[in-house]
Amino acid sequence: MPYQLAQANIARARAPLDDPSMQEFVLQLDTVNSVADRSAGFVWRLKTEVGNATGIRAYDDERVLFNMSVWESLEALHDYVYKSEHLRPLRARRQWFEPMSGPSLVMWWVPAGHVPSIEEAKARFELLQANGPCPDAFTFRQPFPPPGQALHVRPDVDAEFCEPHRPESPLMRVSTLVALLLVIATTIGCDRVTKHVAEATLMGMPSQSYLADTVRLEWTQNPGAFLGLGADWPTGIRTAFFTGGNALLLMVLVIAAVRLRWSGPSLLGLAFFVAGGASNLADRLARGTVTDFINVGVGSLRTGIFNVADVAILLGAALVAFGSFRSRDHHP
Repeated sequence: MPYQLAQANIARARAPLDDPSMQEFVLQLDTVNSVADRSAGFVWRLKTEVGNATGIRAYDDERVLFNMSVWESLEALHDYVYKSEHLRPLRARRQWFEPMSGPSLVMWWVPAGHVPSIEEAKARFELLQANGPCPDAFTFRQPFPPPGQALHVRPDVDAEFCEPHRPESPLMRVSTLVALLLVIATTIGCDRVTKHVAEATLMGMPSQSYLADTVRLEWTQNPGAFLGLGADWPTGIRTAFFTGGNALLLMVLVIAAVRLRWSGPSLLGLAFFVAGGASNLADRLARGTVTDFINVGVGSLRTGIFNVADVAILLGAALVAFGSFRSRDHHP
């Protein structure tokens, strides 16, 4: 008897679909579904008259989305999931969906031409949850062949998509928090010490040159932002913009990190950004200016004058950008 592959997946949205935070996901639905419809090996997918399954509620929780489809083979589904436009929203799913405590994906073999029901899929989820992967309910991570056949599986799968979410242990959360606080404290301490040394040794002195004039040290008080931006603005506007704007930006970044569950490079970048921003903000609140003393360049091609906190801010921004890029395009 010929067999086809049925799959069902569930996800709990972080907010209702009409919430602005979910719009990027919603806007991709038609494109991703049309890619499925045109994919080699596609047989059938669950949908309503609007063309997708977002209006179907298989569970009592209104924010749990349910989707189901049938494919000619595991390889066909694999290519759609991991080698088509579907991959982009899959890798960005943390932005829109909460981690699942149980399986979010289940697959099983059905006789060719059979259209699985929602209740059938829910039973397969329960089987997978109770017994782990088995011939009647499995995942990409641990697949099983159709009855009486051999299976050839490609290795490049997303283990996190296949397995239930395992919450981070309290010890790991505490360790991460301590490490981040250590990064922040060390960065602020380094910035404060170097500013103090610069003021004690460079104030009133001519510019000092090092490494064939690649590095120059000269003390200055910067009333503006990074590299002197806005230094010539009226005092009231400059103080309100840079002090209030700095504090607001730091608060927004922290909220974004919590809401989007930043981790890895993004979380480390946030620590550097917060440390650099907070240290410069302390200067601005205390004296209305920021101590700068480093200038680098070659010949006439040089940066403005900056400090260690500015370096931390740039490093933090780079790490946050890298983490975001990796989350969307290179990391599940």
